[in-house]
Amino acid sequence: MSMILSAFVEHPKSANFFGEDEGETIVLVLRRSLITNFRWLLLGILGLMGPWVLGSILAIVDPTTIDDVPYVIAFIGTALWLLFWSAYLFINFLNWFYNVHIATNWRIVDMDFTGFLHRDITEAPLRTVQDVTHQISGFMPVLFNFGHVIIQTAGENQQIDFHDVPKPAKAADIISDLVTTLHKEEGNN
Repeated sequence: MSMILSAFVEHPKSANFFGEDEGETIVLVLRRSLITNFRWLLLGILGLMGPWVLGSILAIVDPTTIDDVPYVIAFIGTALWLLFWSAYLFINFLNWFYNVHIATNWRIVDMDFTGFLHRDITEAPLRTVQDVTHQISGFMPVLFNFGHVIIQTAGENQQIDFHDVPKPAKAADIISDLVTTLHKEEGNN
């Protein structure tokens, strides 16, 4: 799978983000686990199949019913139905794709996009990170190894949460190692 659609990427070679400083290196890029997309993908695919399923059921129950619906109404109704479900899939994909969590050698960045018109970007310098924990709870998260990474900071935003990310233990360990390395470097200077 390409890096662009991956949910867990260590040391991406060609990645960058808006606001990245010179000399800053991206160490970890996280998104919600791919398995968390299953529900909306299944619903969207079933929704797209709706007109054909309805048409098949009507053809089996009463074949003359389809002939009674004017062609223009059937066409417009089907087009609107497909447009709605395509938009549903597209918006959910954008929500998954653009909600990104980034750990660099200097800071933690949490980018949350809601719809097309709202974005919330939270940043915390690594030097303010006090604690990094992870949680995995529930059958599906345990089975597919995804969960939450919780980062406690001493800054204005006291907690940054990465929800439903893959390999949360490994992600928390990488972030803890970044914090430890930064504190050692600052202690030596």
